[in-house]
Amino acid sequence: KVTERDIEIGELVKAYDEGKFDEAFGSGTAAVISPIGELKYGDKHMVINDGKIGPISQKLYDTLTGIQWGRLPDEFGWTAEMAKLYFKYGAMGSSKSAQALMTKFNYEEKDRKVWLIKPSIDTRDGSDTVYSRIGLSAKAQVISPQDDIYEMFGEKCRDADVVISDESQFFTEDQIDQLRRIVDECDIPVLCFGLRTDFLTNVFPGSRRLFEVADSITEIKTICRCGRKATVNARIGEDGQVVTSGSQVLLGGNDRYEAMCHRCWKERIARESAKK
Repeated sequence: KVTERDIEIGELVKAYDEGKFDEAFGSGTAAVISPIGELKYGDKHMVINDGKIGPISQKLYDTLTGIQWGRLPDEFGWTAEMAKLYFKYGAMGSSKSAQALMTKFNYEEKDRKVWLIKPSIDTRDGSDTVYSRIGLSAKAQVISPQDDIYEMFGEKCRDADVVISDESQFFTEDQIDQLRRIVDECDIPVLCFGLRTDFLTNVFPGSRRLFEVADSITEIKTICRCGRKATVNARIGEDGQVVTSGSQVLLGGNDRYEAMCHRCWKERIARESAKK
């Protein structure tokens, strides 16, 4: 039986003296359930349950955190699914665009409206087309560096259920913050797909900002020719050798880039340099 009422401190002292004060805890938004091991009132020093957490406190804590983290069902309707900013990154050839397009299909199959966007700098397969090497493609809203994505969302696609962006590394840091704002203020999930680093393993500004503000960060893995995980987007020159200098952005596909592990990348650079 549970009773909710005010308790006088004298009543606690009396219960303690009679051996009936078994456990106590405090609760709050951040504290969740925090056991109380000792109480002092005047000259009275009370040690509760030998300073250990009691069974009721433990059960309440486990139940509340279980519901909070999804380990237990929420039978009371206390939780709500919140929109998130996702960053799904990978090396060249890791099927990032394919996964973006498949995610778009999954939403649309459930009658959800998708706002598919891409940066204007990516013109490899048409300025307004997201294209995957496996043959999937879809039209997308083109975003220029000077565009405010949050304002465009309000003007063009306020009724969208989700925002999906391809080649997100090419967005400016301010534009990543604008995508963050869509999540926070409109409660709309935003899924960003893109590269982490350039051909010299330097993080793209847009990707760096995503690592700083995204709620969920997932690596889309692919492999090097040697079988190890590829992490480097090696740029290949017209002479077939690895390029080690140049502008950060140079559009290209398999003809320009090869995904490599860091070891193979460094070893190939060393071999090619020794031949010069």
